[in-house]
Amino acid sequence: MLTVLLAGARPVQRTASPGEVVDLLTSALRAWFAVALGPNRASSQRGAAVLSLLLPLLLLFPAASIAWSVQQNHAAHQTHLYLARAWDWPAWVLWGGVGMLVLVRWIRPVRWVASAALVAYLSLWVHEILLHHPQDFIHGSGWIIVQVGAAVLLVTPRRLLQGIRLIPWWLPWATSFGMVVLAFGRTYWSGYRLGSTLVLAAVVAAALGVWALRSATGRAVVPSLGACVAFMAATRVWANHVPADQPTDTVWQVLRLGDLALLVAAPALALLLLRGLGRVIAASAEPTAWVDASGDT
Repeated sequence: MLTVLLAGARPVQRTASPGEVVDLLTSALRAWFAVALGPNRASSQRGAAVLSLLLPLLLLFPAASIAWSVQQNHAAHQTHLYLARAWDWPAWVLWGGVGMLVLVRWIRPVRWVASAALVAYLSLWVHEILLHHPQDFIHGSGWIIVQVGAAVLLVTPRRLLQGIRLIPWWLPWATSFGMVVLAFGRTYWSGYRLGSTLVLAAVVAAALGVWALRSATGRAVVPSLGACVAFMAATRVWANHVPADQPTDTVWQVLRLGDLALLVAAPALALLLLRGLGRVIAASAEPTAWVDASGDT
């Protein structure tokens, strides 16, 4: 490194330029995080395969929530009014179809339906921005990171097939059942009080996440899921800063610098903290870890 700097230095240059200092520091941080916190290549590939299976199934929650709302409004003969207000329901219908295709392992059309669902959601989301409905598009922002991740991972069918082989056959069905039960049990959430369905589900998910961090693949999957959850939480905080039902001329009127920093920092910090926790758990479980030929532990 010093040889390169000396070779590229000007005749009278004695110290590194500001640009060289920034480049050295960012490269060092990138290398440090990759070694200290980032999973190796094999674990990353397996983690991406598992996420390509789990993310579409997690999207069954909002899809089932739409079905629950339609059922409730149908009983009151107000289905048409609800569908007129629920701007994102066409996209969630498509994501529900993606989840069903994944469950029955009909792999070929999955990526096309997922791409159509993402395009539909983003189009409807932008339409809400143009209509100056701040609360609608802010609350809709939380699911965008999950949808983009799912659509990108599903582009490669081989990745999804690998994910199906890596996890037990019952886990996708259990995940789907949990998402549907959570969506249809919304009336029993009782807010965020201790003992509510939502709090119990969060505790169970956290316990499963800590348990999954014991494996190399889990240390690649759990931080990514945690980053998605942190981004969703950040969008809820952002929504609290915007008055309900107040029209705006532009999106920048509701996107302040602090909100933008929160949306970026929350998933990044969650990713780093969970990766660090995974390293600690791995070190405590196996003080003298055996490394195989692929470099995985």
